[in-house]
Amino acid sequence: MILRPPPVYGPGDAAFLGLFKALQSHVFPKFIGGCRAVSLAFVTDVADIVLTCLTHPAAAGRTYQVASQPVVTVSEFAREIAAQLRVRAIPLPLPVIALA
Repeated sequence: MILRPPPVYGPGDAAFLGLFKALQSHVFPKFIGGCRAVSLAFVTDVADIVLTCLTHPAAAGRTYQVASQPVVTVSEFAREIAAQLRVRAIPLPLPVIALA
């Protein structure tokens, strides 16, 4: 069986850690291509899919595209993180953030 998940976020994830830290510091990174739609998956959702596939005989030998709904833009994802953290963030271009 092959599972092809989108980028996965959640506890222990280093890939999105910089985004979370920036938002906690009240900085909203302005992404190049930030309006591009992406599919993301929370780590426990992917774990549930893996367990389901491992325990379901019909999953053997098949390939699955793992996707979550809704598809969001990177900027929408960052705005939702800021809302969940209850922080107001100042939009800054990534090159400016990298200098800090």
